Amino acid sequence: MLKILLFGNLKIMDGETALPPLTPPKVSALLAYLLLRREHAIPRDQAAFTLWADSSEAEARSNLRRHLHLLRRALPEPPADCPWLIAEHETLQWNRGAEYWLDIDAFEHALDGAQLQEGDSIASLQAALDCYHGDLLENFYEDWVLDERQRLRERFASALERIGALHEAGGDLRGAIAASRRLLTHEPLREEAHRRLMQLYYWAGDRAAALQQYEDCKRLMQEKLSVEPMAETRSLRAAIADSQLIPRQAMQMAASAVRPGDANAAAAAPRATSKPEPSRVGARRWPVWVGWVAGLLVAAFVLLRFSTGLFASTESIAFSGPRSAQDTWLSPQFPDSTLDPNFPENIFADFSQVHLQYYDAGDDRFIIRFDLSAAPANIQVKSATLSIHFETWISTSGQDALQRAYPAQVTAYRILQPWEAATATFNAPWSQPGLMPGADHDVQALDTQLLNDTGWLVFNVTPAVLNWLSHPNENWGVMLKITSAPEGVAHYWVDTTQHPTAELRPRLTITYSP
Repeated sequence: MLKILLFGNLKIMDGETALPPLTPPKVSALLAYLLLRREHAIPRDQAAFTLWADSSEAEARSNLRRHLHLLRRALPEPPADCPWLIAEHETLQWNRGAEYWLDIDAFEHALDGAQLQEGDSIASLQAALDCYHGDLLENFYEDWVLDERQRLRERFASALERIGALHEAGGDLRGAIAASRRLLTHEPLREEAHRRLMQLYYWAGDRAAALQQYEDCKRLMQEKLSVEPMAETRSLRAAIADSQLIPRQAMQMAASAVRPGDANAAAAAPRATSKPEPSRVGARRWPVWVGWVAGLLVAAFVLLRFSTGLFASTESIAFSGPRSAQDTWLSPQFPDSTLDPNFPENIFADFSQVHLQYYDAGDDRFIIRFDLSAAPANIQVKSATLSIHFETWISTSGQDALQRAYPAQVTAYRILQPWEAATATFNAPWSQPGLMPGADHDVQALDTQLLNDTGWLVFNVTPAVLNWLSHPNENWGVMLKITSAPEGVAHYWVDTTQHPTAELRPRLTITYSP
C-alpha cells in the first residue's frame, strides 16, 4: 500500500518503508498539487502555469513534462492496469482508483463519520485527530496551498473543541483538558480556548491552574498582539479568584461544539442513562412539612442566584476568515476600479492589508460583511463586537512620509446598501462617492475608537447584529473610516480577511444566551 502524508512535511511510504525525498523540489510540488485537486482532471496548461508562473509558456510546459517523468520514476511501481497518474493529452489527474492511503482523506472521512455516528463519536474524532501531525504541507508557501491549509486547520480546531466537549459531557474532565491544551498548542492566540481551559481546570478542582492559565493567556496577548485579554476572560478570572459558582452545561456545549448547521449535532452527545433508585426500605421518614420548607428554601436560593446573574449562562460564537466574511478597500484614488495599477493581477478584495489614511480628510473606506447564517437560532444576544487589527504605516520618503504613528479616531457605521467585495468601488454601488449618510450607511455611528499604534480596535456592533439576525436580508456589513486625526494626519494598515496569519484577521464575536 502506498501511503502519502501531507500533514506536516510531504512524506511517501511504500508499505512501512519511507521513500527518499522527491528531487528536485518541484517534483514534490507537482505531486502535492495533483493530490490536492484529486477530485477532477486538471488541464496541463493550468498545472504548468501554476507551478512555473515565472517561466514562458514553452518553458512551463517543458518543465511539466520533465517533472512528470521524474515523479513516475520516484513512485513505486503501480499495480498492473492501475497507474498512479492518469495522463491524457490535455489533462492530468491523480488516479483515485489506485491502491493508496492519503492522510488528509483519512482525516476528513473520520470527521464526516463522527457526525453520522451516535455512540462512537469520540472514537471517530480521535481517529481523525491522530492523522493530523502538523499543518498541511508546512514547508509550502504557494497560494494554491494556503486556502486548503486554513480549511483543514479550522476542521482540526473544530474537532478538538467537539471532542473536548464530549469528554466533558461524559464526566472525563482529564480528556477535556487534554483536548483544550492541544487546541492551544495548535492556536495559542485563540482566547476562547484559554477561557475554556480555565473553566475545566476550575471544575476539576485545580483553581491555581485556572488562574495560571489566565496569566499565560495575558502574557501571550500582550507579547503577540499588544492587547489585554477580552472582558469575558477578565471576568472569568475574577469569578475564579473569588471562588464563585461557574455552572457547567456540558451537554449543551457538546452539541454547540459541532459546527452550526451540522445535521447530526444532537446525535454527537452521549445519551444519559437512568439508574434505579436504591431501596428505601427502613429509611427514616421525615414529616411532610420538612420537605415543603426545604423546597421553599431551595426556590429562594435559586431566585437569589438568578437575580445576581450567577446562574445566567452565556456562550459565544466567533466569525472570521474567508469562509465567514468578505471585505474590500474603497479609495478615491481609484474611484471606479477594483484594481490597483501597481498590482493588476489582484483586486482590492484579495489584498491581505489595505490602507486607512487621513490627510486633512478621511477618504479611505474599509467595508466588511459577515455571513451570520451559522449563528444558532432564537438566541438572546448580550453583545456583539467587531475586532480589527491595525498596523502603523511608516514611510521615510515621499510626499506623505510618516515616521511614527499618529493618533486617529476610527468610526464604524452600519451599511444600508447591497454590495459585493469583488465589484464595489469608491463610486459604486453607492448613492454618492464614498457612501452617503442616511442612504448608504446609518447617520448614527455604531462606535468610535481611538487608534494610537499597531494593535486591535474592538467596536461595539450589537445594534447592527441584532438587526441582521432579525432581518438577514438587511445584513450589508460595516464601514470603517478615520473620522478625525488630532494632528491632522494619520495612516494605518488594516489587516483583512485575506491576511495569511489567521489570528490577525477581522473577527465578529457574538455573546448570547441560548
